[in-house]
Amino acid sequence: MKQFLFLFSLLTGYLSIAQVNIYINYVDGKINYEPVEKSIQTDTSINLHYKGFPSLAKKAHFWFIIMPSKETYTDSDFSDKKNSIKSTNYIYKGGVFTHTINREGNYKILLVKGSKSEHPKWWPLGTFTVTKQLSIEDGFENQKTIDLYPNPSDGVFTITPNDSISEIQILDQYGRSILKTPSATFDLTNYPGGIYYVGIYNTDGTQIKRKIIKK
Repeated sequence: MKQFLFLFSLLTGYLSIAQVNIYINYVDGKINYEPVEKSIQTDTSINLHYKGFPSLAKKAHFWFIIMPSKETYTDSDFSDKKNSIKSTNYIYKGGVFTHTINREGNYKILLVKGSKSEHPKWWPLGTFTVTKQLSIEDGFENQKTIDLYPNPSDGVFTITPNDSISEIQILDQYGRSILKTPSATFDLTNYPGGIYYVGIYNTDGTQIKRKIIKK
């Protein structure tokens, strides 16, 4: 079970896509939502799901805007696009607005009602502290204790040092185990090119995970 959980975390750690979902409903003239406050990375997709908003014919102008975070905002914050990270056109009926903030910092996502230049009213849907996305190598256990080469390779990979390895397991991009071996050198020549995931199990109980590319 412990080995399975490690392999599961190995695969999902590579393939998962970070997302934040916020749901906004307009019902009988009231706006219903649960505000979100989170720390996220720059790869996180923020999805605003909205429904029930009146048409523009009813002169109810609603729109979303992403701004640097502060306690309050003035009319000029909304009228000058230089103050915002992203703003939308007027919304109506239902849909999904998706955006990824690629700058580090503190931000708010607001639902705004009114003209973009005439005393708009706003609701804070989400407050986010955005930090840099970790690279694929960050967070690995004992990252500097092994070397796996060549990577990419035509098929044969070698791990050094290898005196403490008890088993190596290889997963394909779909999470299927394709190879188990106690050898520090393994051969994927007969497998198609692409990305594979390596779980390295040491005799002292530690585990190391790596991504490899077979040409």
